[in-house]
Amino acid sequence: MGRELKVARTLERFEAFAGALATGLVSVEHVLALAGVCNDRITDALVAIEHQLVQFAKFHRFSVFVTHLRQVAAMLDADGTEPDCGDRDSAAMGRDLEGHLHLKLELTGHNAVEIEAIINTETDRQYRAAVREHEASGLAVPAMGVLRARAIVELIRRRTAVNLNSQKPAVSVTLTIELTATEPHRGAHPRRLQPGRGEHRSTDLRSPPPTGDRRRLRQPTQPGPHRTVVHPGPTQRAGRARRRMHLPGM
Repeated sequence: MGRELKVARTLERFEAFAGALATGLVSVEHVLALAGVCNDRITDALVAIEHQLVQFAKFHRFSVFVTHLRQVAAMLDADGTEPDCGDRDSAAMGRDLEGHLHLKLELTGHNAVEIEAIINTETDRQYRAAVREHEASGLAVPAMGVLRARAIVELIRRRTAVNLNSQKPAVSVTLTIELTATEPHRGAHPRRLQPGRGEHRSTDLRSPPPTGDRRRLRQPTQPGPHRTVVHPGPTQRAGRARRRMHLPGM
């Protein structure tokens, strides 16, 4: 009833469009397009030029007429178009006598752009899957209407996996984590911690020990290329011998 009521209210103001609709010069879609651009600021200006609009619609396609009508409305409306808050969206659902479900959805503004992109993306995925199935088994690729219906059904079924009792908006996040095995660099020699009571744990000296770990790392005992080895002289050997002589029991 909303569609018929909108047409009736528009024809009350635009008598030229009412006459053109009665004679078949314009269609109901032309009147609905006119109703879509009307507002309190420019309705009177559109009524003043409605005869020109009817003549333009008579000699041009509907898509060209809609584009021209929107451009005229934009020039007449100095304050800009009305903000679209989604309050004009509508949906209808019902079954016929054969048990088939009929869905009718009308979206405007940013909702129309966003939902169209989502459905088109899923439709493309359904098409690629149908092409792979055709190449594998020879089944015919369905028509675009069938693929779009499959896409909408798939999108609705995915929604059932979301917690319906939650009051928060549904958010879907996919995280891809790649695990790769790392090998030590050439020339790196892992060292061992100084063993404690009943434990033997190894670590790599390339990484610092954990915070709070007070165990000391065993340093290499092999002298490096710049290490200097000092041998005791005769005086140091004699002093050691005298100290051994004064030990008890010797």
